[in-house]
Amino acid sequence: MRPWTKEIAKATNNALTVRIFPGGALGKGPVAQFKRAVDGVTDVTFGLPGFTSKLFPRTGVIELPGVAKDAAIAANQLWDAFPLLVPEWRRVEVLALWTNETQTLMTKNKPIRSIADLKDKKIRAPSRAQGVTLIALGAVPVFMPINRVYNALNTGVIDGVMTGPSTVLSLKLDKVAKYFTTGLLLGRSPFFLVMNRDTWKKQSDAHKNSIHKTTGRAMSIKG
Repeated sequence: MRPWTKEIAKATNNALTVRIFPGGALGKGPVAQFKRAVDGVTDVTFGLPGFTSKLFPRTGVIELPGVAKDAAIAANQLWDAFPLLVPEWRRVEVLALWTNETQTLMTKNKPIRSIADLKDKKIRAPSRAQGVTLIALGAVPVFMPINRVYNALNTGVIDGVMTGPSTVLSLKLDKVAKYFTTGLLLGRSPFFLVMNRDTWKKQSDAHKNSIHKTTGRAMSIKG
């Protein structure tokens, strides 16, 4: 997001600026991120539709295994299909939609090298749709925000986590997970960047144009 703040400032000669409040500074817990944008608690929020899967059944199709070969293709698919997704996003102005790469399974005590290894294992699931995938593989999905996974895995509350590979470094999961299973035909998690509808309406036409030029499909591909 920080490169975008520089782009929008440059495009508007600093007439429009974006200030980032990281780490829950404008409200604890990632589950409520979409609601914060809808309610105007923030002007813009970044989050995951998977935390409130019931609100995004159409967008959630991108989470199914085998839908997209890689994240760049997935981002393009989301924008190609966006006219069909609009009803789910009507309360906000969508700035970007993209996904992570195919999910990785990370475990602490036992590696997952076959479907049998997943039987009855408690695995953190990023969304309801991907929880169904885990059930089909014989595991027990556990739903929790990603910021709780480190402690849950470390203390044995869960046996493993299904998540994108970038979390290994960003959330230091390599400190608690010993085994990593990649290459499985799993799904991927979508992300959103959305603006409060009233905030959007207040922007001048010139600023709206600058926002559109620096977000949308191009920003999603960067994501």
